[in-house]
Amino acid sequence: MSLTIQKVTSYFKDLEKFEELNNEAFPDEERMSIQEMLNLVQSKKIEVSALYDKQQFIGFYVLMIENHIGYILFLAISPEQRSKGYGGKALSLMKKQYPNCQIVLDMETIEDSAPNLQQRILRKQFYLQNGFYETEYLMEYKGLEMEVLCNQKTFQKNEFETLLKNLKIREIPFHLWKK
Repeated sequence: MSLTIQKVTSYFKDLEKFEELNNEAFPDEERMSIQEMLNLVQSKKIEVSALYDKQQFIGFYVLMIENHIGYILFLAISPEQRSKGYGGKALSLMKKQYPNCQIVLDMETIEDSAPNLQQRILRKQFYLQNGFYETEYLMEYKGLEMEVLCNQKTFQKNEFETLLKNLKIREIPFHLWKK
């Protein structure tokens, strides 16, 4: 496995594959359109990176970096490439790319009534196995309750809240609170 990163711009060669994966990986209420991502890349609010193994498109991630905090907005691996170690390798690459940043992500909370409960449990196990920690914080965005994880034992809550305030992607507020 030789995972490499390529920055995504409007001239990105695999834009069609990128869009297909974006539509497959994220439900409508969570998904950001490719055009919206590209606009934010152009305004330098986010970074969008494609993941390749040799010449094969594997997936992508979307990251916002501000004041030593990196927020993973999206991470997606192509369905046929999942469970091959690419997701963990992508997280490792992000940590190496930003060694002085706390990397933060959110995921759906684990609720017994969730239709995809097993998927949520496996996702959380994946993040914990790849060096992320529970922060004891939850976040709400567009009515969705998400659990916040980070790659350091001490969560930099104030810095993350500042990042969220500056994010303002869709003029929809984020709410962060302790469990």
